Formats: sequence, C-alpha cells, structure tokens
Amino acid sequence: MDKRRALVIGAGPMGLWMARNLVKRGYRVTVYDKKRNKLKKIEGGGISAAKSLKEALSSSSLVVLAVGASNAAALLPSLMSTVSGKIILDISSVKTPVAKALAKHRRSSNMVVLVHPLFGPGTKKLEDKSVVFIPFRKPEEEYRVCTEVFHPCKILRMSVETHDRKMASAMALPRLLILTLLRSWSIDDVKPLTVSQKALMLVASPILSESPSLFKEITEKNPYTEKALINALKTLNQFRNNPSTASKIFKQLQTKKLVKGYAKIYQLLEEAASKTW
Repeated sequence: MDKRRALVIGAGPMGLWMARNLVKRGYRVTVYDKKRNKLKKIEGGGISAAKSLKEALSSSSLVVLAVGASNAAALLPSLMSTVSGKIILDISSVKTPVAKALAKHRRSSNMVVLVHPLFGPGTKKLEDKSVVFIPFRKPEEEYRVCTEVFHPCKILRMSVETHDRKMASAMALPRLLILTLLRSWSIDDVKPLTVSQKALMLVASPILSESPSLFKEITEKNPYTEKALINALKTLNQFRNNPSTASKIFKQLQTKKLVKGYAKIYQLLEEAASKTW
C-alpha cells in the first residue's frame, strides 16, 4: 500500500477539488464514483479513474468521502468492516448522520477524520479559509491529518452537536430564507430592480447553482434545521406583532463595517450586471 496514495469517493465538484488539492500535496489520487460517466474527463494531472472500488481501496492509505452525509452514513459501516489501517476523511456538511453510523465502530483500526471545509469547489487560495475539525477517537492524530490536508486553513474544533447547530443557522436557514424570498417575489411578480434586491440575487446565485442533493443534505438532513426555523419565525412574528421591533434590531446591528461593505457590494453588482440581469 502506497502511503501517499489517496482515493476520493465521489466525483462531484467538491470531490474533484479534494483530488486536485491532494495532488498538490504530493499524493497520487484515484477517484471513484458509482456514476461512471462522471469519471470520463478526470484523467491526468496525477488523478486517475478507479476501475473498481475494491481495487482502489486496497492500494490507498487515505480515503476521502465526498458523497454527502446520507451516502457517507450508508457507506461507512461496510467500509469500516472491510478495510483496516486506513485514514478515512469525511468532508460532509452535516455530521449527525455520519456520527450515528460510526457509533459502533470506535474500535476499528481505521482512523476516522471528520472535517467540514467552510468553502466551495471554486476555492483557489486557502490562506483566509476555515475548516471545521470534529474529534472522533484519536484527536491529536486526526488533527494532524486535518492540518496536513488543509494547511494553511484556520482549523475550528467543534463537537458534532455544536457543528450541526451552527450549520443549521449558517447554512440551512439562509438557504431556506432566500428560497422563501425568491418565491415571494415570484408570486407577487416582483422583478429585481433595487440595489438591495440585486445584492440578494447575487447571494442567491451560488445557492441556486448547488446540486439538489447538496441543498437537500444541508436543509433536510441537519436535525437542528427545525429549531433554526422556529427561532427565525419567532423574530418574524415579533416584527408582525410589534413593527417597531424591527427598527430597534436594525439600529443594534448597524455597524460602520457593514455600512462600508455597501461600496464593495455595489462594485460587485456593477461587475456582474451585464451577466446576471
């Protein structure tokens, strides 16, 4: 087994990003996906397509799961039972399903590293990016793997529960609110005419370009999404029942830093105008 040989399971955008990232770090990388058509255009640059999952697993020391939380949770039990001495790196954006699948495999000889890169597949520079690291069984060894794979990212250590609670507010809620807003505009036949509307459309663009499976994972598979929605609805009901509440919160949140950000948003809108609207 080659110690600098990695297998990436999942040839989606983030899986391919991980493959390229590992090549830069000196790994020979094989990519496997059950949808064989995804593998046709990935040969070259230190990356090869796996002929079979079994063969690729046997020759790799590092196995990256880039298949989403539900698929990772379904795959992990059999993976933990059939391979040994591997480093298994899960990059899914929701960790509760993965943690439940691993509950019976804490004594496995495989090292499980649970991470969540807080950036997308378009990322080229890592200096200002962050990765969540979730200790599983051997925190120090797992942390070393995380730093090796994602250096120079900032590493944020969290528990499974803390991570998923935060991601419910940071990822699931914004997606659902943006969806609600866009649907409201569509129902009322409101076009994006104002600067604030266009800024929100700009925010919506990367969300709407995600795969439906990723959107579903982030919004439906996180057990804390419902709580985040309930809290948001409480605030909206406050605005409805006592309109002055909105003005008070607005003043509390308004800062010089956010006000200065308007100029940057305006510049981005002007640059994107000819392509977006």
